[in-house]
Formats: sequence, C-alpha cells, structure tokens
Amino acid sequence: MIPEILKLSIIGYDRVIYQGEAEFVVLPTQWGEMGVLPGHTKLFALLAPGKVRVKNKGKEEVFSVRDGVIKVKPDEVEVLSA
Repeated sequence: MIPEILKLSIIGYDRVIYQGEAEFVVLPTQWGEMGVLPGHTKLFALLAPGKVRVKNKGKEEVFSVRDGVIKVKPDEVEVLSA
C-alpha cells in the first residue's frame, strides 16, 4: 500500500534543519533535481549544493543545503548535509 505522506528529516552537521511531514520533496542531486512522492522506491543518492523544496498542505518551504547524502524509503526521506 502506498503511504499518503512522507516523513522528512533534513539534518545539517550541527543542527536539525527540518523535521516533519511532506507531500512532495524536490532534492538537488549529483544528476540534477529529483522529485520524491510517497511510495518512491528505495534509493541512496549524493546530495549536491542547492535548494530542497518541501511541499505540504498547499505550502512550500525552501532550505539551502550543501554536499551530503540522501536516503529515500517509500514513506521516509533523510537528508544529511555538510
């Protein structure tokens, strides 16, 4: 069954930047921007410097990130940024 919402964590080297829910996430990767919806296949990717866009309940939040890694599960996204 496909989950309806993603649990999202964006963690910097010294603090939690964002922790909450998301309906859609756009991430900067080494291959370009990648969109993630609930139910996405499992994935590890290298994070590129840029903006993470988080959409939830009709609102969009934008966070700046540096290099790091991304771990995607069908119901969860973890972003670890330097």
